[in-house]
Amino acid sequence: MAEEDSGSGLFYSVRRLASTFLGILQNRLEILSLEAATERSRLLAILIGTALVAAFAFMGMIVITFLLVVSFWAQAVWVLLGLAVFYVAGAAAAVFYVRRRMKEPLFPETVAQLEKDRQWIFPQK
Repeated sequence: MAEEDSGSGLFYSVRRLASTFLGILQNRLEILSLEAATERSRLLAILIGTALVAAFAFMGMIVITFLLVVSFWAQAVWVLLGLAVFYVAGAAAAVFYVRRRMKEPLFPETVAQLEKDRQWIFPQK
């Protein structure tokens, strides 16, 4: 018993090791929590911005399409065909942009910290 109280011995070392491990785990969970809040607000801002862009772009496309068809009534079919190609190309560009953004990693700081921890515990020779 005196060995445990004095700060030496096997039990003391195991307790210190467990305390250190739990401290590291708590720190990483706090980082993850902060990043989750940041990612949540970033995602919400992206969704709101996307919805606004989509709504205004849709209204603008309707008005422009209507004006062009009325202005060039004799060639209305060709005007509509050209606008359709333009709209499809714009949609394809938007899809590629969204796919590229979705490939960005989530929680980059947490992943970096865990990688540092792994390298500290298991150093490369």
